[in-house]
Amino acid sequence: MMFKKVILASCIALSFNAWAVEDVVIAGIGYERISDGVCQAYATSYFSSSQAVVKRNVVFTDENGKTETCGVHRLRRDAFKGAETMTSFVVEEPQGEGFSRMVIFDNVFQNCTNLTTIELPSDLLTVVVNAFNGCDKLTTIVCRAEEVPSAFYSTADVADFDPHNHVVLYVPDASVGKYSALEKPDDKYEFWSSFDIRPLSQYDGGGTEPEKPGDVHGVELRLPLGTFTMLDAVEGDRIKLTADMDSQLVSVYFNDVDMIDRVEKGIFYLPSFSGTAVIRPVFELNSSLKVQSAEVSPVKVKLNGNQVDIEGIGLNDRVLVTTLDGRVVYEGRETSIQLASGVYILSTPNRSFKFAL
Repeated sequence: MMFKKVILASCIALSFNAWAVEDVVIAGIGYERISDGVCQAYATSYFSSSQAVVKRNVVFTDENGKTETCGVHRLRRDAFKGAETMTSFVVEEPQGEGFSRMVIFDNVFQNCTNLTTIELPSDLLTVVVNAFNGCDKLTTIVCRAEEVPSAFYSTADVADFDPHNHVVLYVPDASVGKYSALEKPDDKYEFWSSFDIRPLSQYDGGGTEPEKPGDVHGVELRLPLGTFTMLDAVEGDRIKLTADMDSQLVSVYFNDVDMIDRVEKGIFYLPSFSGTAVIRPVFELNSSLKVQSAEVSPVKVKLNGNQVDIEGIGLNDRVLVTTLDGRVVYEGRETSIQLASGVYILSTPNRSFKFAL
């Protein structure tokens, strides 16, 4: 995967997939810490990829900077339920010694109507009921566990898998007989015997590569004060934006399109992108908010490259633009202003905004 560069210049506090009390999100997949050293995976509301890859180790950092590496041992209930964009799903192999094996809880892939390929790890222990119900396009399952994981027949309505679709189950070569249920005629293993079981050595590896978002080089995040670098940003990653005490976040421009709707509780979720994206938040100073009245027209500052457009001001209203140290760079009545790169405070008669270009 190509490295992608994120430059952050900020008047605000930033954190990336941060606190232990908060879930970590990587490429739209969330990881929830459930106990010491253990976490579980699920699709966030912003997951929209065609290919999902679940990591096996995730690092959590608390607010004091202490880190903890947690093993991913569960796909939680309803984890990817109804993920209609997903065609391929992979759980990575475990890393290091863990005290827990992978468990797939109920309804995990239910109604993933376009899912065709699933790859499961060697430490898979159990697949719980209804996990695959509604996966009517499924054609390939890879299970690397040498010992047959328990999976009740009700794990899926096998009638959903059209036998003419020829669903193939690839398992370790030495375990083909075990999965065929010839050695274990137990209903806990009946699910696996419903498929065309073949040795893993025949698998060509289709669908194992994670999705690569085009030729993405990264995200440039321009904010007042400070410069930071973030590598390997992908769709669904989170950036926590906490405004100074004297301001509040009112807009987040992503490639010159306001995406404030992708902010939840100060966290901006990266959308799908290619090339180099530019993110520029706009903050409104609280001092201007306090003097507003119901009669004041809404004012909006829009950023487009180095052009600043002001909407909602009166014909005779003056606009003042200064640097953070108070130097005046523009004063007049224009509603479209060209500015050099830098950090600015833009004031109208009733509103004041802070942003970076």
